[in-house]
Amino acid sequence: MKKQYNKTITACFVGYIVQAIVNNFAPLLFLFFQRSYQIPLSQITLLVTFNFGIQLLVDLLSVGGCG
Repeated sequence: MKKQYNKTITACFVGYIVQAIVNNFAPLLFLFFQRSYQIPLSQITLLVTFNFGIQLLVDLLSVGGCG
């Protein structure tokens, strides 16, 4: 009997989409963060770069778990 994991695979893909939305929302707020919290743009870009690196690493490690 062949097991079907269609719902699990769909949940993984939806998770990737939600993760992408969450991780790309913060850059839209750069000016707000810069003005409200007096954070230099260089520190904001460093945080985004670090976040992107972690996201890429997690995606690469989890790609074997979905599909």
